[in-house]
Amino acid sequence: MLDNDQLTSWLLIGLLSVAMFLFIVFFVVLHLGYGLPLSALLLPAMLLGAAGILASAGLFLGTRRGAPVFLFAGLGVYCAVFICEGIYFASRLGYVSPARTPHLYAACMIILTADFVVSYYLYQYLRPTKKP
Repeated sequence: MLDNDQLTSWLLIGLLSVAMFLFIVFFVVLHLGYGLPLSALLLPAMLLGAAGILASAGLFLGTRRGAPVFLFAGLGVYCAVFICEGIYFASRLGYVSPARTPHLYAACMIILTADFVVSYYLYQYLRPTKKP
């Protein structure tokens, strides 16, 4: 049985959820549905898997240790990788022209960074304070 206060249990749950997501999206949808070769899906799948594990560690450290910087950093890295891979596959499948992808990367990263900075400071402002 998993203990919720252990980093290893958070990493294991993160690994299992990322594995299920990678199987469904990368193998079933992109490989079987759109016909992309598995060799083209290997690097993006490994990047998203590693970002998911980092996000799990950041969530653990942010919620259990009281350090919200880890929480926001873990989620930020995961969202950034997820968005970049979405833009990559949209370009690769022909939904977005390859000439526009650098602009999309830059715009999404600026919006994502601003969102996490504002969210972090809102969290700092709205978090409950401990009363002595």
